Amino acid sequence: MDAEMIIALIDNAALLLALGVAYDILFSNTNINTHLKSILFGIIIGLIGIALMLNPWELSFGLFFDTRSILLSITGLFFGFIPAVIGALIIGSYRLYLGGVGALMGVSVITGCVIIGLLWRKYHNRLQKMFGRFNLFIFGILVHVFMLACTLLLPWPFAFEVIKYISLPVMLIYPIGTVLLGSILNNQLSRKRIQDKLKENEAKLQNFIDNVPVGMFRISSERKLIQTNPEMAYILGLKTPEQAIRYIEEGGEQLFVDPKNIEEIVAQIRKQGYVKHFEFEALRSDGKRIWLLMNARKNGQLKGESFTIDGFVHDITERKVAEEKLKQTKQKYRQACNLLQGVLESPKDVVIFALDKEYRYLAFNKNHRVTMEQIWGVNIEVGISMLSYITYPADREKAKMNFNRALAGEEFTLVEEYGDSSLNRLWYSNTYSPLKDDDKNIIGLTLVLIDITDRKKAEIRIAEEAARRRILIEQSLDGIVVLDQNGKVYEVNQKFADMLGYSREEILQLHVWDWDAKWTREELIEIVKNVDESGNHFETYHRLKDGTTINVEISSNGALFGEQKLIFCVCRDFTERKLAEDMLLNAKLAAEDASRSKGEFLATMSHELRTPLNSIIGFSDMMLSGNVGDLNEKQAKYINHISTGGKHLLELINDILDLSKIEAGKMEIQYESFSVSDVIEEVTMLIAPLALKKKIDLNIQVEPQLGSINADKIKFKQILYNLASNAIKFTPEKGYVGITANLVENMLEISVTDNGIGISTKDLCRLFQPFQQLNSYMTREHEGTGLGLILVKKYVEMHGGSVWVESEVGKGSTFTYSIPYC
Repeated sequence: MDAEMIIALIDNAALLLALGVAYDILFSNTNINTHLKSILFGIIIGLIGIALMLNPWELSFGLFFDTRSILLSITGLFFGFIPAVIGALIIGSYRLYLGGVGALMGVSVITGCVIIGLLWRKYHNRLQKMFGRFNLFIFGILVHVFMLACTLLLPWPFAFEVIKYISLPVMLIYPIGTVLLGSILNNQLSRKRIQDKLKENEAKLQNFIDNVPVGMFRISSERKLIQTNPEMAYILGLKTPEQAIRYIEEGGEQLFVDPKNIEEIVAQIRKQGYVKHFEFEALRSDGKRIWLLMNARKNGQLKGESFTIDGFVHDITERKVAEEKLKQTKQKYRQACNLLQGVLESPKDVVIFALDKEYRYLAFNKNHRVTMEQIWGVNIEVGISMLSYITYPADREKAKMNFNRALAGEEFTLVEEYGDSSLNRLWYSNTYSPLKDDDKNIIGLTLVLIDITDRKKAEIRIAEEAARRRILIEQSLDGIVVLDQNGKVYEVNQKFADMLGYSREEILQLHVWDWDAKWTREELIEIVKNVDESGNHFETYHRLKDGTTINVEISSNGALFGEQKLIFCVCRDFTERKLAEDMLLNAKLAAEDASRSKGEFLATMSHELRTPLNSIIGFSDMMLSGNVGDLNEKQAKYINHISTGGKHLLELINDILDLSKIEAGKMEIQYESFSVSDVIEEVTMLIAPLALKKKIDLNIQVEPQLGSINADKIKFKQILYNLASNAIKFTPEKGYVGITANLVENMLEISVTDNGIGISTKDLCRLFQPFQQLNSYMTREHEGTGLGLILVKKYVEMHGGSVWVESEVGKGSTFTYSIPYC
């Protein structure tokens, strides 16, 4: 290790530390704009770097070492981007100017040191927590490990010889130099922050002293005023603290109206170290007397036995004036109260009390004390505001409003309702009056309360009873009229007036014979006399205002009101009901006549149509059988049409006759016990040829435990046959028809399912209507009477059951009916 090299490097590091200290002394407290200061500092860093490069340790021509790596890394760490970059530009430019074999290495070290310093600054808090007090040393090692790595930029193998030669001196001296320079700057910055904070606190304190609304002062024990604030000057009638200082120093003891006050203040401070809430009269600079309240405390020693006193004063002149006025009026209040108390206790059943202008009690009688206990549950006292005893804000505001009216000079009376602590309703007649002194000035108010609860409750009961009766009368759906014993209208509701076409005022002037059209005046007077409490009910005719008459039924009864007899009549117009009854009677007669005609028609049709139809069907079948000779193809076709049409017409007539009997109530159920499975088998045999003709798969499923049922066997078969034949009729060839029978909760449930054309939702509601087929196409394609389903529905309902359908167009239908299984 070369001693000359070590000495040169130490000298260079010492130069760096010396320049750093010089900068702190010369520029650290300079007040310059922040950005301008950063630029200026960057230039100074560049000049310091040049100074360091002018005193380097030179290893060979163009390759020299100095402490600019410490300077630039510390600049980036402590002062940020602008100073570091400007310094690096100046130092790098000068290094390029010097040139030599180490120029590239030098510029790389300059650039890398700045970058490392800036990155370490960005993550400084995290790195400080990680490395603690070794933070700067580790930072220095990292910077100079990078510097040694930059040595590899020298020509090889010369670079390895340089690293071998300088590594130990650099790593011994440069990290320590980094720590020393960093510590110096860290101490400088900490001191600067403390100084700035101190200046800020001093400014805040001065601002507080200048703006606080209290006079503040600092005075020596020799009575020399050291400091005061603007409020103190304002209290003394001056404009600036300097004027206040001169006034107190030049005027001396003349500030105190009573010279003994200052001696008393000094004595208290010497004895106990402070004076508290000391009130004295002072003289302002304009000669006006004011009252001040002082608080002061001894605060530290000066030279010898001298000390300072810090204190503050309040101007309490307004309070003192108010206290004096209050003192003057207390005597007047006391005289008024003594006089008023004698008046208050004289009434026995009256509540009286008096309040001052702040709503405080001046006096009250015993009745008021008891009343307040009942209403608010409080024990009142003289001198306490009455409003403080009133619990609810709304009641408090209402009382305050009335008090203010009296305090404004108004005298008035109100009836007011209260509720006591037991939730009883109380009413008082309250008379509010202003209370005046001898000079006619309003000093308060008096309130006289008279308990009118009993009277008010009686009035409410009467009003409620009247309202209740009026509601009963007016809300009645019938007309109500009350007659006196002479037949004149005593009272009437609007319904009765509207019934006769009069106004209520008009009908109150009438007698009963003015509208009754059934009896004479004499008969009506006799009826009125004979009505008693047992009442009477009768029908009559009332003549309306327009001369027309209506049918009326009346319920009446008599009652005595005092010595007067009144007849209460409830009248109901039943004219429309009478007309409806007559119309119903006429309709009944017409229906009975129509029923007889229908029966005669059906009987005639049964005989007149069935007889020739049976002949037509019989002869056509005979001819088709060949018993009367052979027929050619054309003749057979026509005779077949005649037979089919006749049978269809006969079926239609039979269905019509059955439907007519059902509607007329002449169709009866002939109950008998029969096997369900046997009947289903019989129906299956009847429809099997129809299914076979269309190659329809017929599937029958009967629950095994089904036995016998008590029902009309013929109608049961007819129901099942109609549903099954319909299913086959509306199912295309090679389709499917199924019949299932199950027992569901004591009901026999039979379903007929097909995969035919189906039924749309809008047509379902027309299914069980007579003579209904769903469209003209179906009528042509699938002939029928249109009565099959309505007969099914009627037969099922006659058994006490129900029928329903589930269907989807193009997928088929399921008709289900259920009847009691017994």
